[in-house]
Amino acid sequence: MKTRILHIIDSTNFIDYVKATYEINDYQNHYFSYDEIQLNELNKNYDLIIIHFLRKEYAPLLTGKYFSLNKIIWVIWGADAFQLGKFFNIHLTPKTRKKRLLNEFSKGFYKGILNSVRTIAPVIYDYQGMFNKQINCIKRLKHVVTLAPGDHLELIEYYGLKADNYYLNYLDPIFLNTSNAKFIDGNNILLGNSAEYTNNHYDVIDILSSLKLGSKKVIIPLSYGDQNNGKAVARYAKEKLREIAEPLTGFIPFNEYVDLLNTCEISIMPHIRQQALGNVVKLIYNGSHVYFNPKSNIYIFLISKGFKISKLEDLKNIRTLEINDKNINRLLVENFFGKKHIHSKTTYMISQILEN
Repeated sequence: MKTRILHIIDSTNFIDYVKATYEINDYQNHYFSYDEIQLNELNKNYDLIIIHFLRKEYAPLLTGKYFSLNKIIWVIWGADAFQLGKFFNIHLTPKTRKKRLLNEFSKGFYKGILNSVRTIAPVIYDYQGMFNKQINCIKRLKHVVTLAPGDHLELIEYYGLKADNYYLNYLDPIFLNTSNAKFIDGNNILLGNSAEYTNNHYDVIDILSSLKLGSKKVIIPLSYGDQNNGKAVARYAKEKLREIAEPLTGFIPFNEYVDLLNTCEISIMPHIRQQALGNVVKLIYNGSHVYFNPKSNIYIFLISKGFKISKLEDLKNIRTLEINDKNINRLLVENFFGKKHIHSKTTYMISQILEN
C-alpha cells in the first residue's frame, strides 16, 4: 500500500518545489491549505502529515486529538520560527538595529517607543496571543526539518523545542534537468533578497561605497518584505553608492527578475539567520561568487563541504570566481542539492518516522 502523505502548504508558488522533493517512490502525495482539510478525517486518509511553514492557526492539529504527533513533520522555512519575540534583533548587525529604531520613530513617536520596548524586553511579545499559540505549537512537535544544519538549535535554546531534527533541502525543479546550463555572464552585484531587516543591508552598502566598482551596478531587491525599511535602504544606497545603486522597489515580472539575477557574477547575502537558500543555491550553481555573514548556518555548512564562497570581510578584495572554482561549486551543488541526494534523504527521513 502506498504511503499517503498530506502536505499542508498555503504558498501555491512553492508547490513545485514540494512536488520535486516528495513525488518519488510509491508515495501518494496530497497538497492542501490548512483551511481545506477536515481534522476528523485525517487519521483515516493519511499516514504522514508534513507542514510547510507553521502558523499559529494550526494549533488544533497539534493537540494530538486528530492525528498522532509522532507522524507530523514541520519543515522550518525561517520566518515561521524567527518571528518570535526573543529573535527580534538577534539576527541583526548593530548598524541595522540602530536603523530599525530610527525607521520606527520616523513613523511616529508611539511606534518608536514600541520598538524600544521590544528591543529592551523582546520576551514581552511572546505573551501575546499570536506568539503564544505559535510557541505552544513548536513545543508539541516531535519532528522538524531544517533547510540548513543548526537552524533548530536556537529554538531549543530559546523556546524549548524537543523535536527530532532532520536536515533536508527542497529539490529545486531546475535541478531535475541541468544539462547544458550556462554560467552567469554579467558584471553586476546582487545584495540581499528582500526588504527585511535581516538582510543587514547597511553595513554592506558602507563597505561597497569604499570600493572602486567601476561600471558594476549594485542590484538590491526590495519589492517584498518590510517596505518602511525598503525605502530607507533605497535612500541609503542612493546616498552612498549614487548612480551604481539599483534598488528594485516595484513589481518586476519573474522572467525579467531572473534575467537580472543572471547579470550578477557577485552576490552578497549578509543574513545571519537562514533565508534565501533556494536563491543562494541557484546563484552558486550558475557561477556567482557569493559572500556571506560568517555567522550564517548556510555559510558554515557550505564552507565545510568545500564550496568556493567568501565572508563579508573579504569584500575589500571583491572578485569574481575563476572558471575552475565555478566548476567545483557546480559539482558540489549537484552532490548536495541535486535530485539523487535530496531524494535519498527524503526517503530515509520518511522511513525513519514511519517505523517509529
